[in-house]
Amino acid sequence: MTFINAQILRKRPNLFVTPKRKYGNLLIKYESGTDGTTPDPDPPAPDPVAFTTSWSTNGGIVEANLTGISSHRTTEVIVLTGDDGTVLVTLDENKVGNWDLQHDEGTGHGSYTYNVRLDGVIKSTFSRDYQPNVPSFTTNFFSNTVKTISCGIDNIVNPHDSYSVRLAKPEDTILDTQVLNDASAFFFQFTESDYGTYGYKLLLSKWTTTSTSNPNIPPESYWVDTVIATHTQLFPRPEPTFTTSWTKSGLSINADLSSITGAHPDFYAYLCRDDGTTLATHQFQTGQTTTSLSFTEADYGTFTYQLKLGTTVVSSHTETYVRPTPTYTASFSTNELTFTAGITSITNAYNSFAITLERDDGTVLQTHTLVDGETSFTFTQTETSYATFNYIVKINGTQTDTYSATYTPPPTPTFDIALTNDDLVITATLTNIVNPDPYYTLMIHDANDTHLDGHTFATGDTTVVLTWTETSYGEKTYTKLLNGASIGTETITLTDPNPSTTPEPRELTSVANSGSWSGVYTYIYAETVDGNYLYGRSGNGTSVDTGTEIQVNPNTNIWSDYGTGTPLNVTEVGGEIVLR
Repeated sequence: MTFINAQILRKRPNLFVTPKRKYGNLLIKYESGTDGTTPDPDPPAPDPVAFTTSWSTNGGIVEANLTGISSHRTTEVIVLTGDDGTVLVTLDENKVGNWDLQHDEGTGHGSYTYNVRLDGVIKSTFSRDYQPNVPSFTTNFFSNTVKTISCGIDNIVNPHDSYSVRLAKPEDTILDTQVLNDASAFFFQFTESDYGTYGYKLLLSKWTTTSTSNPNIPPESYWVDTVIATHTQLFPRPEPTFTTSWTKSGLSINADLSSITGAHPDFYAYLCRDDGTTLATHQFQTGQTTTSLSFTEADYGTFTYQLKLGTTVVSSHTETYVRPTPTYTASFSTNELTFTAGITSITNAYNSFAITLERDDGTVLQTHTLVDGETSFTFTQTETSYATFNYIVKINGTQTDTYSATYTPPPTPTFDIALTNDDLVITATLTNIVNPDPYYTLMIHDANDTHLDGHTFATGDTTVVLTWTETSYGEKTYTKLLNGASIGTETITLTDPNPSTTPEPRELTSVANSGSWSGVYTYIYAETVDGNYLYGRSGNGTSVDTGTEIQVNPNTNIWSDYGTGTPLNVTEVGGEIVLR
């Protein structure tokens, strides 16, 4: 649509040209008169029509403002044309002063060049890029479905089909497009193929074509994009699910994961202690259905473990590793009185275990505390007597082996013994000794069981001499004891080489004042005790009344009382024995 506006206060003249007006150079024809006369010569050329031009636009309207058109203008043609010469508006003849030439492109957006021509001569040129108003709208990114991003477009202003709204990735991958040809709200939606963090941008895009004056270069069309909004969306991957079971082998703990669903390298499983110390790590692999996390302890004890998915504890377990009781082989042997227990092939030796050698009555003979890594050791026990002993081997109080050992004494020595004396010195000579052994000891005791001398046999003994000294003469009887047991007696009579006269009691007359001790009594020999001769009162000449004994030392001839009854005192007076 084209408009012409008058800028002077008068009625707007007719804007339309007659059909005889054509665009282009105007030719003035001089026609011949019918009377054959020659036309008048050309009048003088008028002054050129002059005016100034300014331009303005309003939406699709372009306006050429002609100011100060010369007043002498009559038939000069003033037109508004396009760049290609198409007449858009013509200013009628004789229009002088100020006038506007208007043309409305309507919705024909694009780049235009306009010319104001006077009789075909361009007087003014104006170019513009006529584009629709830039649309505006509100956006709202959201996600209601797993891995799906949505973006709502609403409150659209200035929609135009030369604009499109496009959903794109940051690297310009276009995900969805909508031509903005009306103000109806709509939304984009795109579903990612995997979980993760994704960036999006919303573009207001205009399809633009540019050309050059070079006819050999074809026009170029492309999108001109304006980023309207950006958004980052996290599509969290669902955590894997699985079943956890715990097993151990020796000092190793295993967290066994089975029935795994949703395994993906984004996720890690951790085997930890209850204080958070990480013992083992596993990165899941896509499609994995089973796996195990293992850790081997350095020592025995009780430990609490956790299995974590990321930082979340999904299973806990407490395990007690009991140190295995050592095993070993026990072998036994004896040699005379020595018992040997060999402990060999020890496994799992550790210092918390002790092996003891005991008797069957619980008496602990020896204790050996094991050393870590030890494989063998030996118990040696020496007995002091020949007998049968029952031994028990225990580890930490638990019986593992028993052994009964019978120690048989060596054969009993035999020998000949002869007693001789030199005055009161007695010599016992052992000859023809058979089976001498240190196990056996010979002892000589007198009649009072007093030990006189002894000898422990040696294996090489052939002759042994024992000596002791008596204190009195007379017949002496000795007991032989082998290892404390009597094996017989030996007797010898010691004769005084210088005997003295020993008075013998005869009829003795009591001179005691007591009425109970009076009369004449006969004393007879009763026995020899500790080298003294004992005499006792006898009524019949053959037996002695007990308690009435008196004694005489044959070496000193001194008499004294012996019995517990009367007499109470015995003396020798002038060769007579006096009892009191």
